[in-house]
Amino acid sequence: MSEIEKLLEEGQRSLNLDNPKEALSFYQKILDEKPSHLEALMKKGNILGRFGRFDEAIITYQKILLQEKENLLALLNKGLCHHNIGQYDVAIECFDIVLKMRVSAPTPGGPSPRHRVRWPWPSTASPVAIPYSSDV
Repeated sequence: MSEIEKLLEEGQRSLNLDNPKEALSFYQKILDEKPSHLEALMKKGNILGRFGRFDEAIITYQKILLQEKENLLALLNKGLCHHNIGQYDVAIECFDIVLKMRVSAPTPGGPSPRHRVRWPWPSTASPVAIPYSSDV
């Protein structure tokens, strides 16, 4: 097992034990060694969002999107961060990209009638059910 794999395991273990601050330190060690590591970037962005550090999370998700411009999870999370800081137009742009991607590339077996979107951090809002429409 490589050093990066060990750090990923330790980071996930810390998250499982509800210690995101410690987990963040493991993911940062990975990024210090390999700044483009997608999984570490995604976990870091999620933790920053959980702490309400939305500007930093947006930058982190943008680093993912520079590597994979159609990364659905990074686009969704980036949109949620923009929403949380009141940048609704930018959030909608992110969500529109996701919706267009979902329509043009349906999942095997066809899309389900509803998609559940969950916030990756505590919020006063409940999860939102987004109806699927092929008219988008």
